[in-house]
Amino acid sequence: MSEVQPVTVENPRAHRVYVPPRSLGFEAFEALRKSHTMAHIEKVAEEGELVVRGGVGGWGPLLHACGATSSMAGGESPNLRRGVETIGYAESHYRVPPEFCSVIKGQVGMYQLRRRNLEARGKKEMITKVLRFGGGCEQGVMTAELIREEGYDVHIIQPLSAFKLAPERRQEYVDFYVSEAQRVAKWLTGKPIDEDKLAEDIHVRNIIIRKTVEILDLRLKNPLYFPMTRVTQMLRGASSFFATNVNYYERRAQFIDIQDQWIKELKEVANDPLPAYVPIVLAGNMFNIEMTRVIDESRGAIVGSIMAITTLYREDINPVRALGEYLLEMQIKGESSDQVGAVASARKYRIEEEIKRTGAKGVIISGTTGCPYSSLTRQMEYDYFMKKQIPIIAVEGVSSLGIITEEVRMRLKAFIEMLI
Repeated sequence: MSEVQPVTVENPRAHRVYVPPRSLGFEAFEALRKSHTMAHIEKVAEEGELVVRGGVGGWGPLLHACGATSSMAGGESPNLRRGVETIGYAESHYRVPPEFCSVIKGQVGMYQLRRRNLEARGKKEMITKVLRFGGGCEQGVMTAELIREEGYDVHIIQPLSAFKLAPERRQEYVDFYVSEAQRVAKWLTGKPIDEDKLAEDIHVRNIIIRKTVEILDLRLKNPLYFPMTRVTQMLRGASSFFATNVNYYERRAQFIDIQDQWIKELKEVANDPLPAYVPIVLAGNMFNIEMTRVIDESRGAIVGSIMAITTLYREDINPVRALGEYLLEMQIKGESSDQVGAVASARKYRIEEEIKRTGAKGVIISGTTGCPYSSLTRQMEYDYFMKKQIPIIAVEGVSSLGIITEEVRMRLKAFIEMLI
């Protein structure tokens, strides 16, 4: 284990900088991630392959069944180096207000940044199809219309309400998502969904989801070996690595092997002695990995989260209908787009279930600056858990900059110290 300054009676709030132990699984994971970059995606687009911006998560199997690759499979997202530029382009070129959601500004600004970089190299934009989920964010839909005006072929997946779903209308909701899935397929290929290809992908996705759940359960015995920083990387990889037709089967097999390695490692360290730590549940849009590092280094351990996709696809019904059932269930449980699109009033109950399952001492609810949806849910959940006398803190930040403010840093550290 890494060196940790012990917590003693004389020094009850000893600070530590925790570096998780070496993991062969994560070394293999990093090698797999670096083997498939945005440069690979651009190359196949130039060669005439169908590439789409967006469409990961629950919509990934549909893209693969249609023979499409998502640019997210190459890790396309604003990062620390480009975050300031993309937000700047959103505000200057597209006239997006400063108070707008920072995630959306980073996304829309990237289109302009990318176009300028291509023009500087004498190249033309080859990835012009854009897939957006309308239930994820109304601001995202608004900015999608801005890039549509610049020549991008934008398709908006129509959502169900994020605030009220009637249980007796479930089959109607499933029918709606089935029709939306077929609409996406016709937009991409002009043909209905390849059901055999979709069924095969659903089967393997279920294998990956089951292994993900096993990993999350095993890490409860040693959350310091597998801290939330690693969990976040794993979940992002499980979502986006397979939204591609480039070396698809090879990458899929490699990721399953890596999951097996993680399971083996977690079983080996399950009974290792652990330093003192504070178990915490994290909920909401986690705006960057720097936040989880602060928690890790403050002797906090995120033992529960509602970020993970744990919903399984049904394999006993028609695969297209199974996709519709899955997409609805994801929305109800709050697993779509980092809980955005979830039933806002119900999410607090899932957080409460995580507290009971993990024995967490407190809850951290995080969100993105300027996001009206997460602002609403954070306030609802804050009031709910305060009434139940469960320690809770709500924070927000700018996701695409990869940093958090000193105020958020100090608030997180103080909250964890309070729970020691």
